[in-house]
Amino acid sequence: MAMPQDTHSRRNYISLATMSLIPPAAPTRFDLILFVVGATLLTGGVAGALSTIPLYLASGVSSLVASVALFDGMVRNPPTE
Repeated sequence: MAMPQDTHSRRNYISLATMSLIPPAAPTRFDLILFVVGATLLTGGVAGALSTIPLYLASGVSSLVASVALFDGMVRNPPTE
């Protein structure tokens, strides 16, 4: 693929060509949000299955908590890149 001639397109081409495909060493904020969603849903399911709390109640509460985490990650503080 030939490099574009105008400066703006060339700068974008170079920045795309030099982007690292290796993930960062530390998890990003969005990795942590996905972890919270999964851990919350798993905890609700386990709590409902292994305790006297009804499964529908435990899973309902855990999905509300997961929804708050998703709302924060997608609406309140959306990704900028």
